[in-house]
Amino acid sequence: RDWSSDVCSSDLYFSQPRALFNLMNDEQKQALFGNTARAMGDAPDFIKYRHIRNCNKCHPDYAKGVAAALGLSVEDAEKARDSDPARHLPSFL
Repeated sequence: RDWSSDVCSSDLYFSQPRALFNLMNDEQKQALFGNTARAMGDAPDFIKYRHIRNCNKCHPDYAKGVAAALGLSVEDAEKARDSDPARHLPSFL
């Protein structure tokens, strides 16, 4: 049995980061968004979009905040899913 794909595709995979995000106050969330955007620097857009999609599985506000800090949108990240170079991998989220 391939537990990695079962766990990664399930809500369980995102439960701990979601719990942490929900504990953060607004100031901490803004710091998270800004730090994430700075750390991603000049990474290719498909990497940024993939991260936004992962954030969205954790919490929609997390995705919106990171996307805004990157100057992108959750909607564009979802549209970019079909063009992600890793889309053929079984562990692709």
